[in-house]
Amino acid sequence: MAQGTLVPAQYYRDPEQLEDYVVGSNWLADINNEKGRETRNASYAANVAALETFAMYVFTKDQTVVPKESGWFAEVNGTTGEVTHLRNRTMYEEDWLGLRKLDEKGGLVFREMEGKHMELDEEGLADIFTEFFGPADKASWQAVSETAQRTLQAIEEAWEDL
Repeated sequence: MAQGTLVPAQYYRDPEQLEDYVVGSNWLADINNEKGRETRNASYAANVAALETFAMYVFTKDQTVVPKESGWFAEVNGTTGEVTHLRNRTMYEEDWLGLRKLDEKGGLVFREMEGKHMELDEEGLADIFTEFFGPADKASWQAVSETAQRTLQAIEEAWEDL
């Protein structure tokens, strides 16, 4: 099975073949506490619910995460293209992952960025750092800006190596 050898295959979830996915998934069905698994790990939900903030980003021209809405835990019908948003899914309503508890305390954040998958420009990366890791003063911002530049450079180099 591809999931045993290819990391990207571990992220594949086909809503049209959920039974096969739940039984055969090596990683994603487990970490998502999917219905139909033998057991659910309560610590997964507790850990997510305990977060201060969980920011989820989708990219407008993403060709890696398909459909891109699944980056927000939405489910997309492959035939009709109909999107079931996270807050309308059973996994949210039954709080399999702690996302509902996190959302209820204002910690679940949905963001969209222009571009392809992980195509972060300096301004976008700076916005992320400012909003979620933001410093209170200008001196701190300089350090964050330098970190953002190094992170962006590392991402660009990693993509070049692929």
